[in-house]
Amino acid sequence: MLGFMKNDTQVGLYSAAVRVKTMLVSLVTSLGTVLMPRLSYYVQQNKNNEFNILIKKSVNFVLVISTSLTAFFVIMARPSILLLSGNSYIEATLAMQIIMPSIIFIGLSNITGMQILTPKGKENIVLISVIVGALVDLILNLMFIPNLGSAGASLGTLIAELSVLIVQVLYLKSTEISIFNKKNLMKIIFSTVISSGLLIMMIDLTNLSVFMQLFCGAIVFFGIEIILLMFLKEDFISSQMKSIFSKYK
Repeated sequence: MLGFMKNDTQVGLYSAAVRVKTMLVSLVTSLGTVLMPRLSYYVQQNKNNEFNILIKKSVNFVLVISTSLTAFFVIMARPSILLLSGNSYIEATLAMQIIMPSIIFIGLSNITGMQILTPKGKENIVLISVIVGALVDLILNLMFIPNLGSAGASLGTLIAELSVLIVQVLYLKSTEISIFNKKNLMKIIFSTVISSGLLIMMIDLTNLSVFMQLFCGAIVFFGIEIILLMFLKEDFISSQMKSIFSKYK
């Protein structure tokens, strides 16, 4: 649709913007493929407690990984574009920044759709949510692309992915299935905000090459993020630390 409404330049900018997002989505959703057989088994055996425990662990994993990756690449969008696509695609920076939060929405909808609704035989709800997302994407593209180009296409995709998640979460809420731990979520948000602020300060104070900005930025951002999550005793990080330390006892 972007090619019909604008030109090949905007298509190229959009492609550059979504390149990193596509790779990161594969990472965030990889856990779903591994967990599907076990979740289906728990449903068939009516082991609801085990099912809920595994889902909550999956949610914690996705929130920790997706929020940190989103924040990092929103801040580091410009050097990421320069490194992967070159200076001629620098205008794709805004489109990349806009679309990056969709990693969070896709990661969570992968849990609500593929890890909860599908094992429970509610594929029709997943289908409805996808149809809603497609319609939202179509309507918003018609609204945003003429004036915003690649950034408009990114915005449409972002809101469409959010709409898919909303439909699925609303259904789960009606069945009284809870997947979010508000206290744990606040720990993740807090650590991400602090890490992001320090990364922004570091960018302002340095004059490094594109590669070194990304490399040093990653060390600072993810290093601080992990330390904060450990200090706050976030569930996923705490469980991983215990698992690592137990191997050396």
